Formats: sequence, C-alpha cells, structure tokens
Amino acid sequence: MELIHQDITKQIIGAAIKVYKTLGYGFLERVYQRAMQVELQTRGLVAEIETKIQGPLQGSDRRGLSSRYLRK
Repeated sequence: MELIHQDITKQIIGAAIKVYKTLGYGFLERVYQRAMQVELQTRGLVAEIETKIQGPLQGSDRRGLSSRYLRK
C-alpha cells in the first residue's frame, strides 16, 4: 500500500517503536511524550507536545484542538 507521506510515516512509527523498546511499559504518559519528542527531533523532525491547533468540529463550529505531535 502506497502512503501519501510514506517517508515521515516510517520515521514516526520507527521513533515510536524505538521509544517503546527503550523504555518498556509502566511510565506516566508525560515520560513517553517527552521521549517521543526527543526521538523525533533526533531524526530531524520538528515535534511539539500538546500544541494548540484550530480545526472544525460539528460543521462550521471551530474550537482549539490539541495535537500531541505537530510537524512544521
């Protein structure tokens, strides 16, 4: 299956697998968020935690949404 953003998708999935293999399970979510951010940045990607973004909800209603990782 051909992905539209195949290169960055592989980077993100690879980073998530590396973080999980390195840390294992049992930590608070914040630890995994920070580790993921560091791993993405190590791979040359821009990653921000809990960034506010605008997006439509229920038709034309627009409210602030939170995105864990946002590439610029």
